[in-house]
Amino acid sequence: MALLSAVELTTLLWSADFLRDRGTASPAQAAALVSSVTIFLLLGRLVGSRLSKRYAIDSLLRLGILVALIGFGVAWIQPHVITMSLGLFISGIGLSLNWPLGIARATIACRNRSTQATSLVSLFGCIAIAIVPFTLGSTADAVVVHLTFLIVPGNLLSATLVLVIQPQRVDRGASISGTGF
Repeated sequence: MALLSAVELTTLLWSADFLRDRGTASPAQAAALVSSVTIFLLLGRLVGSRLSKRYAIDSLLRLGILVALIGFGVAWIQPHVITMSLGLFISGIGLSLNWPLGIARATIACRNRSTQATSLVSLFGCIAIAIVPFTLGSTADAVVVHLTFLIVPGNLLSATLVLVIQPQRVDRGASISGTGF
């Protein structure tokens, strides 16, 4: 969750600079395009809430990471504002699943103690949010934002590795509150 939270916040905080520096968007265009990414986060969460009733949490998290990586790849490779925006929108859909499914996964790991789970997720999420965007910022001072943005897929791939190494096993008969976000 820490890695995924950091990706979501980093994407929201730094995409405007990314669009201005690489895609030559005006400041107003960049701000408007990044704010519209939140609409895709909302749409992804609405769709994800339906999917979470049918599919395993880890499967949906891996799918979300894959979609986010594809979107990031589109945004990162092509230096055109429209293409970059499309990639960021796709990433927003993929990233939308992270928080609610991460909370559900943490709740399962904490044996359905939701207070403990949300506290731990919030703690580690805040630590990541405190570190990753600032790491990106200080690195961007040394190199261009375009290259620095590679922190995003690095975190996504690291989160995937965690999902592979530590898969969540759920008893299908168990009731898990909160998985339908």
